[in-house]
Amino acid sequence: MQKDVYKQCQNCLTRLSIDEIINSPAINPVGMTFREKEPGSACYLFEHNDDNCGATFSVDVNDFLPYITEDIPIEKLIYTDKCNGYCYDLDDIDECHDECYYAPFRRFLFKMIALKGRPRVIQP
Repeated sequence: MQKDVYKQCQNCLTRLSIDEIINSPAINPVGMTFREKEPGSACYLFEHNDDNCGATFSVDVNDFLPYITEDIPIEKLIYTDKCNGYCYDLDDIDECHDECYYAPFRRFLFKMIALKGRPRVIQP
C-alpha cells in the first residue's frame, strides 16, 4: 500500500516505507504511547533490529490509517474517566475495547505483533 520512503533510521540511515515498517522482520513493534508535548497525539514505537542497528523510533499512528480496516470512533477518550489507560503503558499488552479513536490503532498494533511472531518483552 505505502511503498514510498517514509522514515529514515536515525542510527543506520536505512530508508523505510510504511509497508517495510509493518512487514520487515528487522522492525519490531515495541508498543503504543502518547507524546507528552503533543497531548492526544499517539505514536507507535519500533525497534530496528538489524545487525548494524538497534535504534528505537516512533511513528504517528495516523500514518497507519490506510491499514485500519475497522470503523474509527470520532471521540478520543484519552485523559478522561472513560479511558482504561492501556495506551499509556508500554508494558500493557491488553487489547482495548473502548469506543475511542485510538482503540482500532491499538488493535492494529497487536496485528503487527502477531505478524512478527512474538510479543515484545520490555526489559527494565
